Amino acid sequence: MLDQINILIDKHPPIQNMQSRFGNHAFREFYDDVEKVTIQIYPNSYIFTTDQSAKTIHGWLSLPENAVAEISKYFTSAWGNRQRVDYGNGKALVIQVFYRYILTMRRIQTLYWLEPAGSHGAWGLDDYHFLPFLFGSAQLVGHKYIRPRSIHDNDILEAFANDFMYLDYIRFINSIKTVSLRWHSPMLDDISSVKQWKNVNTGMLKMYKAEVLNNFAIMQHYLFGQLIPAIDGMNQCDHSEMEPIKCNNAWGDCCGIRIPSMISAASISQKDTLRVVNGVFRPELDISTNTTK
Repeated sequence: MLDQINILIDKHPPIQNMQSRFGNHAFREFYDDVEKVTIQIYPNSYIFTTDQSAKTIHGWLSLPENAVAEISKYFTSAWGNRQRVDYGNGKALVIQVFYRYILTMRRIQTLYWLEPAGSHGAWGLDDYHFLPFLFGSAQLVGHKYIRPRSIHDNDILEAFANDFMYLDYIRFINSIKTVSLRWHSPMLDDISSVKQWKNVNTGMLKMYKAEVLNNFAIMQHYLFGQLIPAIDGMNQCDHSEMEPIKCNNAWGDCCGIRIPSMISAASISQKDTLRVVNGVFRPELDISTNTTK
């Protein structure tokens, strides 16, 4: 399935527009193609399996017919938001073949400069994902040699990042941000002072429940159906007496102020169109013409 998604990515290279750091609109063409391979549009598509006895996605995954619409919606939304061209923690509830999915999303985020949905900026865990840190810290529980503080050792990152999800994600973050971990990811830096991975993992689980599962701004995007049924006694919400939600913090919870991707900023900086001043990207002055690039 993920191989086929990567084929669709290859069909839709990003539109060249170096004047913008926001999401690349070629992502919408990719997203539309993903929708076309769901069973709602092409019920006889074989794109995800060579087993011709399982002609539909739900048949291939052994899902009941009444779960078709639900799983199709989750499948298409797992790659980001078409309208906003962004991606956030709410999409990271995809756990089957999890890390392969993360690597595919990393390619999409890098290629199309997806904006971080509801990013907490430098004071959050990460612009896009949470689960790599939860699962990655669990993977390292009980390791004899690698400690939480090891994320500051570049030699350890290079030697073990391909084997451990947490280390690989730290390496990736370092590759797209321009200053030290202490400045661009202070929360991850603080967590590295914890003595044992067991304690890191316990804290990550508590944080995941609070920041993702108990966060209305994220969970409002999840649907009730056969896979996630509504609890007994739950009534349809009466919106008539509800007041609009006001954003009173600077974190930009989903889905508020657009936040440009750090990946896009890094790409532009590498092409000498932006320079970094005190950790902030600024236009580069062209001395010959006295104009900004």
